[in-house]
Amino acid sequence: MLSLLELEGLTPRYPRRSETPAAAVMRLRPRVVLLDRDHAAAASDTFYTAASEAGAAVIVFGPARARSELEAMADVHGIQWLTLPIDGARLHRALVAALRTTASSPDD
Repeated sequence: MLSLLELEGLTPRYPRRSETPAAAVMRLRPRVVLLDRDHAAAASDTFYTAASEAGAAVIVFGPARARSELEAMADVHGIQWLTLPIDGARLHRALVAALRTTASSPDD
């Protein structure tokens, strides 16, 4: 997925070694966060609060076999979801939709 992001002209960013994902989101203030559903942050209300406060759209992703879990997470947190594997066109559509969401935010 990193190669596909780079083809979109995006640069992935990561938390510092001693930094939580929520703290990284507050520091970096990205417009979009791609979050692996297996990462501890995917189950953290603190993370979703930080993303909301930073104005970041969150897209949670995981394997196709986890589709129902991804849908449930997305419903609970009001976020988008993707299944892997993914192609460039589908990733592009998800990013455009997420960026559209952040662009229409009243906090901008």
